[in-house]
Amino acid sequence: MENRIKSPQQQHKSVPSQSVRTSKGTDENGIKNKIIIGSSILQRINLRGLDHSIKVSTNRGANFRDIRAKLQNTNIENCSEIIIQAGGNDASQKRDLVSVQEDLKEIVMNIS
Repeated sequence: MENRIKSPQQQHKSVPSQSVRTSKGTDENGIKNKIIIGSSILQRINLRGLDHSIKVSTNRGANFRDIRAKLQNTNIENCSEIIIQAGGNDASQKRDLVSVQEDLKEIVMNIS
């Protein structure tokens, strides 16, 4: 089954715009996909030389709540690893620590 990250139009309106990049190659050997998901800082990742099963989901302005919503709308069934880059926008938005912790707990509970 192919992992597809839904387009911004298919997502909940509060989730920031995003882009998905895949390193060169296809997963023809049945290798499970890996997702790196986070804020726009991920645009700086150079996909050259990375394993071809890695997908990068860049979400402008994303905080932990946005990442949680994004992952809930993403088929992660065939993922062996999910790497989350978040927190910087939570801090700049001055979100309280308890809310951020709750979002992170929800992420972990939903993907385990």
